[in-house]
Amino acid sequence: GIATFETRMNKAWDGWQYGSIHAACLGLTEAAQNEVKLKYAARHPYYRFPVMWGTFDWIPDQDNGSVANIALQHMLLQYDGTRITLFPAWPLDWDVDFKLYAPLNTVIEGRYHKGVLETLTIVPIARAPDVVIAPNIKRGALTI
Repeated sequence: GIATFETRMNKAWDGWQYGSIHAACLGLTEAAQNEVKLKYAARHPYYRFPVMWGTFDWIPDQDNGSVANIALQHMLLQYDGTRITLFPAWPLDWDVDFKLYAPLNTVIEGRYHKGVLETLTIVPIARAPDVVIAPNIKRGALTI
């Protein structure tokens, strides 16, 4: 997958281009981070409202924001069957407060701040054994 991603012919990042989603799914944190930042920053210069993206098809162009949001979520949470992985492609220097919905009616909420996972809530608690935190993520005094 990584070799295919790195040798892809179309490396465009704007609009509906979904390289950032693929990068997140492959665990390529820096590539996903760079493309997500580009997508969120791609606002149209003639509009005051920041999410009036206009680099692709129309204004406002929902493609940049939609793909960036999906990539951001995949950077933070991925699942395979019953297993849920947290922070599989998350930049260690990005803070985040999150509440995400996962399969099997699972809700995961947490706070990652200054390089430490400070809080983590998993509902229902019976799903906690299925949640794996990426090994590079430091944990505070967590109670799950």
